[in-house]
Amino acid sequence: MPSDYGRRFAYGQHDSDGRSLIVSGGLGCSGLPVRWNMPPELTVVELA
Repeated sequence: MPSDYGRRFAYGQHDSDGRSLIVSGGLGCSGLPVRWNMPPELTVVELA
């Protein structure tokens, strides 16, 4: 999806001002069951 941030927060873990953001590739797809260059993933976050 287009964003004001470009591809900066498109994927991965990002830390800024003491806050964390995790963006995963996700599990599914919409429409046809096809994914390009991104295998499905499930992200597990443990808070300690």
